[in-house]
Amino acid sequence: SEDFFAAFLGPRMIYTCALFTDDPTESLESAQDRKLDTLCNKIHLKEGHKMLDIGCGWGTLSRHAAKNFGASVTGVTLSEGGALYCRQANAREQVKDVTIYECDYRDVPRPGTTGVVKLGKTVDGVATKEVRGALYDRITSIEMAEHVGIKNMHAYLTQVRDMLSDDGIYLQQVAGLRQGSNWEDCNW
Repeated sequence: SEDFFAAFLGPRMIYTCALFTDDPTESLESAQDRKLDTLCNKIHLKEGHKMLDIGCGWGTLSRHAAKNFGASVTGVTLSEGGALYCRQANAREQVKDVTIYECDYRDVPRPGTTGVVKLGKTVDGVATKEVRGALYDRITSIEMAEHVGIKNMHAYLTQVRDMLSDDGIYLQQVAGLRQGSNWEDCNW
């Protein structure tokens, strides 16, 4: 549940590592904000860019990119609870330019194709929408590689390439493997 994750992720609801300074009194929230700004600056995110955030979790980077950098963001998460939280947080913070797809990254339509994506539950059932695949100016994949696995990485990166504009920027952050690990550790 959201309460369970909030207990250890903090108010930003960020799974991924933060970016701390040398100040031992710095708060987790400050370090997380710095990390979000750093990610957006690394991809040279500008107002009007179309951004795809693969594995967006609770949508914190997606909201941050839209709210603070003026990007139009599509976030992708498998988690029904995460997608619901994203939408509620977008409404609560009045962030208009973020769309959350509740689907597997492999189901995001590629340019020149259409697909049906889940937009969440409604009183009447599940809201879906047929969407046309798009090219994105920026694509982020923050600590998502661990879920993709080495076996699927080539297909994953091919899909990213297919969805990235010619002058686009892709940023992938990997948390890493334990020392002494081998390919079987991520072969799923």
